Amino acid sequence: MTSINMSNITANIEEIIKIQTFVRGCLCRARVVQIVNELIEEIHAKRKKRAVLEAGTAREDNKEEGDSSTHSIDLPEIMPDNPKRGELLKSSRNESVRDILTKMEGSVSATSTRSWSSKKKAGDKASLNEAPVPPLTTESPAGSIKSPFTSGKLRSNATKHVLSSEEILREQEIRLNEEIQHLLEDIKRVGVSGKPFVNFGELFDDDEVANYYEALVGTLKAAKKKKLISYEGQILLKGVNDEAEIRIL
Repeated sequence: MTSINMSNITANIEEIIKIQTFVRGCLCRARVVQIVNELIEEIHAKRKKRAVLEAGTAREDNKEEGDSSTHSIDLPEIMPDNPKRGELLKSSRNESVRDILTKMEGSVSATSTRSWSSKKKAGDKASLNEAPVPPLTTESPAGSIKSPFTSGKLRSNATKHVLSSEEILREQEIRLNEEIQHLLEDIKRVGVSGKPFVNFGELFDDDEVANYYEALVGTLKAAKKKKLISYEGQILLKGVNDEAEIRIL
């Protein structure tokens, strides 16, 4: 009897456990379904609210467009100054744009009409407001055209400009001649036993020459052009023409 009772109890416990597991599973599934339904309802509510807001915005935009089409135009801002302005300001502000523009065109054309003066007679005096217009060009007795704007001051400035350019060229020539004379002395100093020739590499590497000349190659070329020195080639390059002999003529 005891063993039978124990087996029954064990079977009952297993059934109870199965039932509890099943109930828990059902509760979990129900909770999940409930959460999903709540999310779906929330999404639908947001979409519905958004649709209502968009519809309200569209209605407001349409209303604003309709109101703007019936706005009256501020006449003082667009009307020109003319004697009839006071009469136009008294008109109704509810007039159509076409009527206002028609009145504007009529008033502008009336005020902008040019009144031509009658032909002057020979005895009439010239008006004080009519100043004679000076001619742009005048003709000299020799027949050549001379501009009245060419004054002595302008000609003087042009002459000074030419003289200043000539002075600059003259100063550059003097400075170049001084550098060439200094170069000839350096060739004699750096050359072997003061002889009037030297290699380009030795002259280029000399400290005094390097400190004095900004462009030794250019000075050598200018001295060669003046036929004061001679060397082979046109341009001497360091590392390429180090053995080139520079000789004083």
